[in-house]
Amino acid sequence: MLKSAMYNSIPATILPNSSYSVPVLIGDVNNPLSAVYGAAFSILYDGNQIDANSVSIDFSNSWIKSSNQFLPFQKNLPAENMIDATIVRTNQTDTSGYGIIGMLTFKTKATAGGNLIFDFNANKTKVIDHQLNPLFIGWVADTTTVLASGIKNINSFNDNSLSVYPNPTNNYALVISQQSLVNANIKLINLTGQTVMEKQNQNGNQFSIDLSVQPKGIYFIEVQESGVVWRGKVVKE
Repeated sequence: MLKSAMYNSIPATILPNSSYSVPVLIGDVNNPLSAVYGAAFSILYDGNQIDANSVSIDFSNSWIKSSNQFLPFQKNLPAENMIDATIVRTNQTDTSGYGIIGMLTFKTKATAGGNLIFDFNANKTKVIDHQLNPLFIGWVADTTTVLASGIKNINSFNDNSLSVYPNPTNNYALVISQQSLVNANIKLINLTGQTVMEKQNQNGNQFSIDLSVQPKGIYFIEVQESGVVWRGKVVKE
């Protein structure tokens, strides 16, 4: 199983007609990458909900770059609802690390509403060392909910409606809902996109998540009820 993955970190809910800047990351504190010289990726977005001309990537805070010895590249392709991006060092020296490699900036349309998915193009997602050898990583799509007209109705999950405790955790985490859920599906997803635990048709407002057998690292907890999705993150120490 891949230990490191490329992923976005998007809020569980966002608003229409609003601008956002969210990190694109690789790995975590327990799964860092070594011998990295460059990274390339393509992010697919929904042109019906995103202003395609607003999409860009900022590499200012990337851990891959080396002072001013790096080359950034990006090309937004509105017709394909995709942005290509690359960052590569120019000092012939690899680096190691984890975390933010770039910031994805976009603006939602005034008419946006419902589920919004950002995914990576598998054929264009690569990390290399200075000898152009590929480093094998995975990628994880991220989902958010655009709240129509900014109204948080009772069926919408938001940052306050669900919480995870304790976080970080060593063994178990509890998903706590401010409202009782009916026939909810709950998934625990690792950084490679693999569902490592799933509970279906859950009722109530507290749900136990067993991470005791999982390796240390970052996981996504996804809760779905009546077509509404909430996604949060939990850290296994």
